[in-house]
Amino acid sequence: MKIVEVTWVDAVIENEHLEMEALSLLAPLVRHNVGYLFWQDEEKVVLTFGTINNLFKGVTGYDQASAIPMCMVKDIKVLGEINE
Repeated sequence: MKIVEVTWVDAVIENEHLEMEALSLLAPLVRHNVGYLFWQDEEKVVLTFGTINNLFKGVTGYDQASAIPMCMVKDIKVLGEINE
């Protein structure tokens, strides 16, 4: 499984009451997430931030998954790879 850094653009939501000048300064955020690349296709990239091996069932579980729309992704950099 590949370990990757995904650089992507996220929307900003402000819950405070802002004046017009402050509102005009709002801008999307550039985010960087590092994790295990679980899935990637034309629609999305799915990262998981941990794996759990269930010795009793013989399966691997994944936690803290994040699905990022590909239209928001700017770059995917491979940092390494692990054998499952």
